[in-house]
Amino acid sequence: MIGEKLKSLREAYNMSQKEVASRLNISNTALSNYENNLRDPDINLIIDYSHLLELPPAYLISYFYNETVNESYEAYHFNSSATKDIHFIILPQEKINELPLTELLKIKEYAELIYEKHKSTMK
Repeated sequence: MIGEKLKSLREAYNMSQKEVASRLNISNTALSNYENNLRDPDINLIIDYSHLLELPPAYLISYFYNETVNESYEAYHFNSSATKDIHFIILPQEKINELPLTELLKIKEYAELIYEKHKSTMK
């Protein structure tokens, strides 16, 4: 169900319900209702949630996790040759496609950590 996916993604991003609700401009109660499958989010909320997490909306509503992530993630994130080159330096595309979202988030977090460390040495 979509609620379980919303909750697991929020937790994977280490975000609180309060933080996500605030950024989506909805109440904590509404978000809790969505995460617990008591209410279904409308398409606008799904789009806003996907933008917040930088994921394709299709991923949030997909039933088949890996198939949709692999296809949608590539279409959504690797749309320029420069971006493709950067990602290839980290891992070849075929390996990226095999990783679950939680592992991709760890790579992103580590890359951001390296960037921040580099940025602080440039001051």
